[in-house]
Amino acid sequence: MDVKPIYANRSPEEKRAFVDAEIAKGNPKYKPREVWLKENAVPIAIRSLEQKVDALTEIVKKFSKSK
Repeated sequence: MDVKPIYANRSPEEKRAFVDAEIAKGNPKYKPREVWLKENAVPIAIRSLEQKVDALTEIVKKFSKSK
């Protein structure tokens, strides 16, 4: 039986509201969004590039199949 945490079932808006509430409470587990984004800027950029490459790869595959 695969048990997922309740957090996984939340929408992105609900997750953001939860994290914002935890930050406001002073929970040390959660960093302010600006700090987190600064620390994770490189992985975020890499993930974005990977998504773009994947999208272009799919376009090329569709184009090459149509010929």
